[in-house]
Amino acid sequence: FVGTLRNAMAEMEQRQGTNPLLWSWGKLHQIEFSHPLAPALDADAAKQMNLPPRPRGGGAFTVNANSYPAATMKVTGGASFRMALDVGNWDNALAFNAPGQSGDPKSRHYGDLLEPWSRDTPFPLLYTRGAIEKVTEMKILLTPAR
Repeated sequence: FVGTLRNAMAEMEQRQGTNPLLWSWGKLHQIEFSHPLAPALDADAAKQMNLPPRPRGGGAFTVNANSYPAATMKVTGGASFRMALDVGNWDNALAFNAPGQSGDPKSRHYGDLLEPWSRDTPFPLLYTRGAIEKVTEMKILLTPAR
């Protein structure tokens, strides 16, 4: 037991320094949303498309389950979308989603859900037309080509 503890302490000192008060699971256990095209782009474009790493709680056997290799502790899989539904009042539904709702890196909605998602902070998942229209920012009308 003592040998295992010493080995674990030595590993943590190597990974996060000698002060245990500064050790944090979130410093080790992070997720990165890297765009698949980023490696083919110049550094500025790749930086715009890739989102900064965020700490994640949880592990393989927790409610916030995610996977990671022991060598790096970097998150490699897990739920990016979760929801809690109130079938008696659909507008009370809450959801978590990452990283954002836009595929356009120039949009403010490209990564706007990443920070709340990384802190396990939900957003309303509205259902009724009235509730949705109250928070609608933009409508896009798609017209079929003739």
